[in-house]
Amino acid sequence: MLEPVAAPNAAIGVCSAIRIAETTEKIETSRQSRGFERRSGIESEMTYLAYGLTAIWVVGILVLAGVHMNDIRRLLNNLAPGAPLAGHIWNSSLRKHSLINIDPALLNETGRAYRTKAIRNERIMFA
Repeated sequence: MLEPVAAPNAAIGVCSAIRIAETTEKIETSRQSRGFERRSGIESEMTYLAYGLTAIWVVGILVLAGVHMNDIRRLLNNLAPGAPLAGHIWNSSLRKHSLINIDPALLNETGRAYRTKAIRNERIMFA
């Protein structure tokens, strides 16, 4: 009668598992001898929390910066008919990095409405 023979792949899998376990032990022993200790679960969770909050903050700042740039574009596209060129307004008023410094007389009615929204968005961004 024929006896069942173990598949050769099963023996390879067991040997690989043993090697992995031995390597992991060596790494842990090496880390402990150099002064590294394994972090507890709470410390690593707090690190992930800090990274998550930082990522959310950066994304929020990028969104607000995009809104701010769009507000500047809308303001400079809605100048009054007799107003100087946008470059002059950009150099004189926005040099102080605030949309409040733009004179409302240089803007048409739509531009004045955009200016009030832009000032609100700017205050939110720099708050």
